[in-house]
Amino acid sequence: FVLAATGFGLLALLFFFAFRSASKKAQSWPSVRGKIVKSVVETFNETEDGRTRTSHRAAVEFVYAVHGHDYHSNQVKLMVQTSGSKVFAEKVCTKYPEGSDVEVHYDPANPGTAALENPTGMAWLVLVVAVACFALAAWQLGLFK
Repeated sequence: FVLAATGFGLLALLFFFAFRSASKKAQSWPSVRGKIVKSVVETFNETEDGRTRTSHRAAVEFVYAVHGHDYHSNQVKLMVQTSGSKVFAEKVCTKYPEGSDVEVHYDPANPGTAALENPTGMAWLVLVVAVACFALAAWQLGLFK
């Protein structure tokens, strides 16, 4: 258990540093105006351990142009795909209604990579997971006694 918790903690820590680095880099990306061309709630079923669960995701697509080239993307939050409750998906669709103008942040080295939001807080959640794993391993070893 200690090795597994420590290993998972190290993996989460590496992911934290990679995610944080990419997110910081993306903060300096330029932006252009874009337009939402699709904004709907998609419903799908996931089966795990013989149980089927219904989930929802906001399917938001937008178009934008950089240096005369048109691009198309569906990345609302950079490096994050979310699904869950219908209420959450509806909130995202309400924030980005079809036909609305939006600010699109794109990677100047690869303008086809773009997002509407840069979720910098997500990296800290991964760090919390890493610390929790290390704490569990330390507790299992009896370091908190």
